Amino acid sequence: MASVPIHDDRLRDAKDVMYRALILDSAEEVFAEAGFEHAQVKDVAGRAGISLATLYARFPTKLELYRAVHARRLGDLMARAVRPAKGADALDRMLDAIEAYVAFHVAHPHYLGMHLRDGNAWSVREGLRTGEQVEAWTRGQERMVKTFREGIRAGLFVDDDPVWMARTTNALHQVALTMWAEGGKKMAVETLLSRVRAQFIRTFCVPELVPSLLARRTARPAQEGK
Repeated sequence: MASVPIHDDRLRDAKDVMYRALILDSAEEVFAEAGFEHAQVKDVAGRAGISLATLYARFPTKLELYRAVHARRLGDLMARAVRPAKGADALDRMLDAIEAYVAFHVAHPHYLGMHLRDGNAWSVREGLRTGEQVEAWTRGQERMVKTFREGIRAGLFVDDDPVWMARTTNALHQVALTMWAEGGKKMAVETLLSRVRAQFIRTFCVPELVPSLLARRTARPAQEGK
């Protein structure tokens, strides 16, 4: 019985997927090491082991390459961070999202390195280069503001400006992940998450509730599938 030939289009598509993943992985490393301004496309091609022509056929400019790296990671990150927590209150929803966010960057250290190398303050969107970054930042802020408002009404969070609180939470992320990176990335992810959640509770929750909320969150399993 004659074998069924594989269509040329399928081979071409599979090859394109392979090249794209290889290029984006290599670009993520180069951007993390050099930053956007100093990164060179030829270094990405060299890291990937492909010709410049092969790279440019898929990403004609450095900005498009940078944008594609963010688009790939942000799609996955946002899906994890906004995963609904069934039956959870505002604090649990906030901490689940924070833990997903922090754990994602720990699992993708080169992508974290891109953020840290850019040198932007995570509490503001100035300095973001792509529409994907701006959209993700805006969605994250809107979600946090909404959850802070719910938590304030429920008596969980201190009565403060939710926008201010959301931006401060971004700064908390930046400090925690910077310290993890500067420490040689040796701290276990659960230890890092424990410190972040405790700092969040102490910073934003009603003071008289802090001891019980710290104990409650410690007893509650971390979000699955981060």
